[in-house]
Amino acid sequence: MPPHAYDTQRALEVESLTLRELVCFENSDFCVVNKPYDLQIDGARPATLEVLLKKLHPDFRELRFCHQLDYATSGLLLLAKSRSAAAAARDAFDRRMVVKRYQALVEGVFDGPAVVREPLLEREDGCVEISAEGKFAETQFELSEIGEFMGQAVSQVRVSPVTGRRHQIRVHLLHLGHRIIGDMRYGGSEHAPRMMLHASALSIPNIGLPLVEREASFPVLSTYSVNNA
Repeated sequence: MPPHAYDTQRALEVESLTLRELVCFENSDFCVVNKPYDLQIDGARPATLEVLLKKLHPDFRELRFCHQLDYATSGLLLLAKSRSAAAAARDAFDRRMVVKRYQALVEGVFDGPAVVREPLLEREDGCVEISAEGKFAETQFELSEIGEFMGQAVSQVRVSPVTGRRHQIRVHLLHLGHRIIGDMRYGGSEHAPRMMLHASALSIPNIGLPLVEREASFPVLSTYSVNNA
């Protein structure tokens, strides 16, 4: 399916979402939403998260995105309701005071826990590679479950990024030999229904944002917890 045709189809699918399904937390300063996969935050695609939120709630017209999630990644995204709240959040991100966790479904049996500290460099084509000329990046990984997907062994991994570089989790997992299922940009199969990466937890205690959690249900067969293995 051509990219523009898929984008149009995906736009029709997300239009049915309700505000209750999207908003996970809200107070006077911030809003945390659960971004669907294959949906751009803003821009010129047939549907964006920004357009969807403004359509569902007129008061959301002044919301400011405090960080980014890739087009293919789903999960928790923080928005600020004022310029001052956005500045406070940006400062917290810059000072690495944000608690973030992700879920990733990866190829193979993950041998964890693991910590990757490899510098990342963004190439002209938009992909990212490990390079001594890149910026410092650190990601912590812990095995959660082992199972089967599309006839192959897979692992569900809990991810805690210490830094927030572009494609950091994707490239660090690839470095470990465990590509994310459905990550076509880095050579994954196009037959997976989505890229299996989800931002599952977010907290910034110093600005009054409590721990917000929303897990994804990845389509995995024969799953078992490593605690029971």
